[in-house]
Amino acid sequence: MKKVSLKIKNIKINEKNIFNNFAKIYFKELDKNFLPTKKWLKDYFKDLINKSNINIKWILFEENKIGFYILEKLKNKYTDKKKILVKDLFIIKKFRRKKIGKNIVFQIINYTKKNKIKKLVIEILASNKKVASFWKNFKFKKSSDKYILKI
Repeated sequence: MKKVSLKIKNIKINEKNIFNNFAKIYFKELDKNFLPTKKWLKDYFKDLINKSNINIKWILFEENKIGFYILEKLKNKYTDKKKILVKDLFIIKKFRRKKIGKNIVFQIINYTKKNKIKKLVIEILASNKKVASFWKNFKFKKSSDKYILKI
């Protein structure tokens, strides 16, 4: 069996346009009506890359960019408790169902443990049953419901 060449690499500031192209595909999959505004194109990446508690990484397969993930380190301002929020995990369709996502999640879990953080959180759209099933495979448990009023 051939060993998969999978790597994780920091996304650099000069890769804004490439990242935005990946992010557009990702958000379009989440919402068919997504249209990036000029402000989104200008500021989305900049807002992520400039925050010290945000990690944005490329997922590379055989040296080719096939996706990204975004982690946010959160700290409770009243206690020392920390957690990591998986803000986004995206792999282009062609590379899904090849155990790449599973490999990435294990890397994220190991990163969390290595940094002595006890809680890893993911927020999933209620309508996205496939994604919920994916995360349940890693023993993630539903801990709350989020209610939104669209006005």
